[in-house]
Amino acid sequence: MASSTYSYERYAWDASGNADRRFVIPFEYIEQDHLSVRVNGTLLDPDDPALEWGLFNASTVSIDSGYTMSDGDTVEIGRASSPGTRLVDWTGAGIITESDLDTAGEQFLYLIQEALDVFNFNDATLSYAPALGTDGGTATLATWNTRPIDTLSAGSSGITLASNQVTLPPGRYEVTAKVSVGAGTGLHKLRLQDVTNTDTLLESISFNDGEAGVLRGTFDVEDDLAVELQHNVTTTVADTGLGDAASLGTTEKFLDVRVKQHRKWR
Repeated sequence: MASSTYSYERYAWDASGNADRRFVIPFEYIEQDHLSVRVNGTLLDPDDPALEWGLFNASTVSIDSGYTMSDGDTVEIGRASSPGTRLVDWTGAGIITESDLDTAGEQFLYLIQEALDVFNFNDATLSYAPALGTDGGTATLATWNTRPIDTLSAGSSGITLASNQVTLPPGRYEVTAKVSVGAGTGLHKLRLQDVTNTDTLLESISFNDGEAGVLRGTFDVEDDLAVELQHNVTTTVADTGLGDAASLGTTEKFLDVRVKQHRKWR
C-alpha cells in the first residue's frame, strides 16, 4: 500500500491472497461517479463489460473476474469530486438541511485535498555518481549519446531505473535536468527521449563548449513508458566528453535530474 494520502491509494495485487479482487477505499467520497480505478495505468470503465469494476460495499472496490490481471499488477483507486459542477445549488427561500450543508462542505474540502494530492504525488531524483577519479564517458559527435544514470532516490513510488532508462507510470511530469560536459565537445544539447515510442518529449537549447547542459519541461504520460536522457555534441571527445573527473569530495557527479509526477485521473 502507498503512503497515506487524501484521495488515492495504490495496491500491488496479491493473486493468491486476494482472489476476489477486492480493494479497500481508505478515503471518503460523495458519489461513486467520483471514483476511478486503474490497473497498471489503464483506466477501467464501470460501464464497459470488458473493463468492469464496482462497489462490493461502500468502502470496497471489486474488479470483475473477467478483466485480465496478473499477480503483482498495480491497482490504483482515486477520487475526483466534480470540480466543474456544484453538488448543492442554493436557490431561493427554503429549508437548509444538514445533509445539504455536509455535501457542500465535503465537496469543497475534497477538491482541496485532491489538488494537494495532484501536486504532491511523487518526487524522484536521479544522478550519475561513479567512484572518485572516474570520468563521465565518451561523447560521440552527431549521435544522441545516452547519459549514464546509476541512482534513483528511495521512495519514488512507481518510477523505476534500469540500464540508464527510467520507466514512468501514467501522470503529468515536470523534469529538470543538469549535466556536465567535457571541454572540447563544441556546441551541444540535451533531449529526453521516449524510447518506448521513439518520440522526443523534451529538447533543450544549444549550449556552448564546456557549458553545463540544462533541460526543463513538462509532459503527459498515458501509459507506462521508458525514457532516456540523451546528449548530442559537435565534436567527439573520448572518455571525458560527458564530464571530467574532478577527484574532489566522496564521488564524482556528472548528472542531476529531478522528476516531479502529478497525479492524473480523468
